[in-house]
Amino acid sequence: MQGINPRLGKSFSCRFPAIPPIVSATVTSDNDIYVLAEKSQDQMSLLLYNQIKGVWEQESLIEKISGDRREHHLSYVDGHLYYIACPCNNVLQTYVLKKYDRYTNEWQDCSGLKVKTDPSQEPIVSCGFLYLVNETEMHCYDPKKDRWFKRSPPTCNLLWTTVAIGNEIYCSDMDFTKVLVYNTETDRWQDLPPWESSEAEDTFYSPSLFVLENQLHVFLDIEDPEFKHVLVYDRCEGNWRQLNTSISVSGWEGGRPVHARIYLPGLKANTHVGGTRVR
Repeated sequence: MQGINPRLGKSFSCRFPAIPPIVSATVTSDNDIYVLAEKSQDQMSLLLYNQIKGVWEQESLIEKISGDRREHHLSYVDGHLYYIACPCNNVLQTYVLKKYDRYTNEWQDCSGLKVKTDPSQEPIVSCGFLYLVNETEMHCYDPKKDRWFKRSPPTCNLLWTTVAIGNEIYCSDMDFTKVLVYNTETDRWQDLPPWESSEAEDTFYSPSLFVLENQLHVFLDIEDPEFKHVLVYDRCEGNWRQLNTSISVSGWEGGRPVHARIYLPGLKANTHVGGTRVR
């Protein structure tokens, strides 16, 4: 686990005992961190991070949906965890959706979704609804009605990272040269100003959008640590501002970053993980 707090300029990294490969992660409204891990070829494991003990605990097992592990996602919507995936060898490209009941420890089948093109993005949660978006399609799932609805697709050739703040969904291409914002109430897309920097013109970043203190941020990853950056979008000024913070994240092979409060004493107490570094 690696983490950064751009506002305080601090970061941490921690190694845990061997656990199944993590496929997707999400955080609940109670700040519980859940991950979906590939336990075997046929099973997925739902793990909960115990903040006090600093260990991962298995909550449930679920039959694995076939398909590329990159197309398996875990989302928290309207008080429930959802497992969504698009099976391979699926001519119609039908998403499978399952809801986890923490009280019965059972997974319930929900309405699936047929799409015309290959899935390309992790689901986005906004105001109690689940959104799926790619370059040509956008769909919204209403958990109360167990129904999918079509929405207006974006005007971007290649979406790479997405995140939501309230009723707005933000998307960026893979080079962070185009950023879009979608309003879920008006069903409209708009362009955001690009990052104006001479460095950005000659550097190929891998961007990851995230939200911190209700503000839009982006982590610009690159092999050279000197050029790793965290930017914050200033809504009043309409521009991107670089934060002065040290980034120690390296060798990252996990999924989309998640925003959560971490109990650092729990990480430090877990001495058998091979060491915890807090900067």
